[in-house]
Amino acid sequence: MLHWFGPTFPIDLIYGILNFLVAFIIISIIGLRLNTDPKQLLLILVTLLFPFLINGMLIDWHFIPDQSKYLKDTIAFRSFDFGAIDHRPSIYIPSLILALTPLPFLETFNDLGFANRLIMSLFIMFLINKQTPKLITYYLILSPTILFYTSTGLKETIVIILTTISFYLILKEKLLTALLPIILLILSKKQNGYLVLLVYLGYLYFFKINFQGKK
Repeated sequence: MLHWFGPTFPIDLIYGILNFLVAFIIISIIGLRLNTDPKQLLLILVTLLFPFLINGMLIDWHFIPDQSKYLKDTIAFRSFDFGAIDHRPSIYIPSLILALTPLPFLETFNDLGFANRLIMSLFIMFLINKQTPKLITYYLILSPTILFYTSTGLKETIVIILTTISFYLILKEKLLTALLPIILLILSKKQNGYLVLLVYLGYLYFFKINFQGKK
């Protein structure tokens, strides 16, 4: 199993603290600029702590071994070691997205958790800014399942966001633009991507195709 490349205590904790602070500052600045609801912004900042509580505290990373795949590829992208990158799109696409986050250190499973929480937090703030019903945004912030998986080194954050953006663009009738997240979703997680593609095609069929003789 891939565990040998992780920094040991207290270096891993220092990396985690620095990543937390960077993510905290980014979220705070963007939240203030977007005039994000203070209560929701506070909850988003509090939930940013959760990666500290998952791997190594609540669970051993061996219970979610797939994290090692994304951590390996994320480190490879950051090191420009392209020969070490997994050739499967379902691994390297989420890993590339995580590698592109502006956090200084992505060396442990918890570091990936902070990257995922940063991405998820910014996405929730985007939804809040688009006047999304509070019930939905509070659910995304406080759902135990979403909170757990988006605080680990898995790709579920990317899958949730790509799925939601796809549906959002379909409802906004930005159908050409919607193809990009749908394609990325298919490459990242086929079953979810094909389900969204089915919805996309169904929307085209029922609302956009002008059948001959249709009045």
